[in-house]
Amino acid sequence: MHQFKENNNCSFILVESNTSLHGTGIRFIEKIKSLGYKAVLLTSRPELYHRLSSSVEIKVTNTTSILEMISVCSNIMNIVGIWSTASYYIPFAAELATKLGLYSPDPQSLRIANNKFYQREILSDALIPQPKYVHLKTLGDALQAYRNVFNDQPVVLKPIAGDGKSGVRLVSNLKDLEDHARILAGRTSNQRGDPIIPGFLMEEYIYENGNEFSVELFDAHPICVIQRISKPPFFMEEGNYCPANIEATTTSTLMHLASKAAIALGLNWGPVHIEFKVNASGDCSLIEVNPRMAGAFIPIIVEQALGVDMIKNTLLKAAGKSVHVSQEKSRHSIVLFKILEAEGVVSSIQNIADNSYCDGLIEATMYPKRGDRLSRRYDSSDRIGHVITVADEYGCAVEMASKFSSKLGVMFN
Repeated sequence: MHQFKENNNCSFILVESNTSLHGTGIRFIEKIKSLGYKAVLLTSRPELYHRLSSSVEIKVTNTTSILEMISVCSNIMNIVGIWSTASYYIPFAAELATKLGLYSPDPQSLRIANNKFYQREILSDALIPQPKYVHLKTLGDALQAYRNVFNDQPVVLKPIAGDGKSGVRLVSNLKDLEDHARILAGRTSNQRGDPIIPGFLMEEYIYENGNEFSVELFDAHPICVIQRISKPPFFMEEGNYCPANIEATTTSTLMHLASKAAIALGLNWGPVHIEFKVNASGDCSLIEVNPRMAGAFIPIIVEQALGVDMIKNTLLKAAGKSVHVSQEKSRHSIVLFKILEAEGVVSSIQNIADNSYCDGLIEATMYPKRGDRLSRRYDSSDRIGHVITVADEYGCAVEMASKFSSKLGVMFN
């Protein structure tokens, strides 16, 4: 592997990133700096990162061309590691790291796992419980599958690749199915403008009254189970609870299935985020695997509740350093999101004054500014604020999060 001299001139490369000032991307940049490295972002579209420009050195290149990125990296001193926080670019980052002799997950395994159809096929062979599914390419395919495979029952339509629940929708009638299938069949890029894999999936809508969970893994070993709060038809997260307040047997089953799924997909390096649904009888079904670290502030609440810093450990592993992912705390941490429920120009913002912070309130903020025009997109971009709390008792963390979340909001002209 690549050898380097550890000093303050070492650089850590990010290949693209999420672009929010509040999300995982900026947390990675901050953590890179806290480790004493210089953060360098490779991007083909610097205009997406104007809000991050003061936090990271930006190098413009074609981030889907390994040769062009290698050329840029040849002029960057002492590169210690390479990563990406954007799903589409994680395989490119891994391949770049491999070419430069750095530590990385297997690029091909990442590419396969990024394709939700390939993912389903592999998990089916591994006997992982999951919804019935059909791979589609056209509106005609969708109409035929809806009638002949799913008998006109509610189904979930989703893109072959992507995250943030962009393009995911529950449809319960023929008109909604036609409308959404037409949209998915005609898409050529995701919400970032990255090219997408053609086609889409139709999946059985299972456990209508079931609960949603995710398992966070590192090197295919489960760290914890998170309870997810979302609702149809778009399923974007409105909150996450760490750890999930469920029976130990359910936790054990979810962890076992998650580890089995990660291994089946060859995802035994670094962070993986796997989503499940569980019914009242305890039956578990895998919803999807994301070959990356969780978003939606899950790494933050995992660190607050359990003392496991998944961002730091990911960076250390990419830099060839030893990692420590053992639980050091036993608390409860919650993130609740404020969801955009109307559209218009923001006239005022309800935030929480600094002097209102108390022990256990970690973060509370609204993202928009006065004068911003907000429009609903029915995916994770509709989250316009969040609250994070931590407490020794589950009920206390829940109560505090609900209390402070109710104090956040926006008003429109």
